[in-house]
Amino acid sequence: MMVEAGSEGSVFVAMRKAATALGYKVPSSTVGAALPADKVRLEKLTPVMFIAGGALPIWRGKELIGAIAASGAHGEGPIGTQDEACAKAGLERIAARIM
Repeated sequence: MMVEAGSEGSVFVAMRKAATALGYKVPSSTVGAALPADKVRLEKLTPVMFIAGGALPIWRGKELIGAIAASGAHGEGPIGTQDEACAKAGLERIAARIM
């Protein structure tokens, strides 16, 4: 993991986004919109989760093996949009090693 000076808060948020992707087994960006209408999902929410976009689950076939997350990217759009693009790029970069 690379961490720039002064970005400790982003690391903290990225870890919580990853916890969300792991807990719900979907990208963290999809969780926030579904929570108000889905009591089952709402009950799974824990204090260590952050529901903004930026994390993706990592699958090996049908097995969930982890999550990748980013935080602190700047850009327009909903919070986490650029972070999720960064996480996706990272996942694509390591995809061959996961199989």
